[in-house]
Amino acid sequence: GPTETRIQRIAAAIDELATAAVTARVAAMGQDKSGAEAHYATLAARGSVLPRHDIRAAQILLRLFGTHRPVHEIGTGIGTLPMLLAALGITATGIESSERRYAACRAVTAHIAAQWPGALASWDIIHGRFPFCTEDRVLSETVAVTTDIVGTMNLERRADFIAGLSRYGAALVGLDRFIRRSQSEAARRALAAEFQAAGWPAIYDVDIGADAAFILAVSNLSLLGATGTE
Repeated sequence: GPTETRIQRIAAAIDELATAAVTARVAAMGQDKSGAEAHYATLAARGSVLPRHDIRAAQILLRLFGTHRPVHEIGTGIGTLPMLLAALGITATGIESSERRYAACRAVTAHIAAQWPGALASWDIIHGRFPFCTEDRVLSETVAVTTDIVGTMNLERRADFIAGLSRYGAALVGLDRFIRRSQSEAARRALAAEFQAAGWPAIYDVDIGADAAFILAVSNLSLLGATGTE
């Protein structure tokens, strides 16, 4: 698979294209109408819209599953992670519920695809509310990933969301930006326990660091067998 240096080089190239696309869209349409909103407009002004936790997620997915499992990112924002995965050879789909941000996502991902000098694996962006937008799909061989879905959810909606993730063969979950933003050890452990209580057969700490924390929740244990990463 790609070396660490190559992953970083590909990530930097995706970031450069995405940042240029966001910058141009904000300049042409204004911050709000562009769908970039303050978050991505600010990142673009600083020169980088691809966060480190997205790069880390890509590294983990590649290490655990190679390029053999399709990936769905729930809450894809402007689509930089699916495009990074596609550039690394992983079939990827982004799911975004905000209509305005979805429009921005389509524009940014189309710009990346048009400008990308090499091959891209199959990729797509879906507009819809998770988990309802995936109800007609068989997901037991697919891996879900969430890196940043901070927002307001009541307990019922939160339970629906976690139940929706459990339909996937596995889910890589960023603990620090899952509905609420927190990097405390207690909050991380509480969220891992919540996934355990939801009935997942296996929960793994795959990356617990100072600036990011991920767990891998697995419902289809066969996904961890022949990953092609040996």
